[in-house]
Amino acid sequence: MRWAHLSLVPTRVPGTLAQRIACGSSHSMVITEDGRLFTFGNNNVRQLGLGDDADDDVYEPTHVVTANRKVLAVAGGGQFTVAVATARQEPPK
Repeated sequence: MRWAHLSLVPTRVPGTLAQRIACGSSHSMVITEDGRLFTFGNNNVRQLGLGDDADDDVYEPTHVVTANRKVLAVAGGGQFTVAVATARQEPPK
């Protein structure tokens, strides 16, 4: 069983509070109150948005670089993640 070693204990997203959460079939996404996006879970088709070289599964919330954008909404499906973002007026804290 691929996920048998994982814990169901909630994991704190570092440095801030979660504003929104979403999930795909085997991955999760968190938007923080300052508009940063974190993803974790299955990444077999790079649905976590962590770059071309990152195709391993991720077991802790990992920041997705969004090129000076504030993420407003996020959704996921079987093997994809989509986010809505706007230009950031100020750098995140």
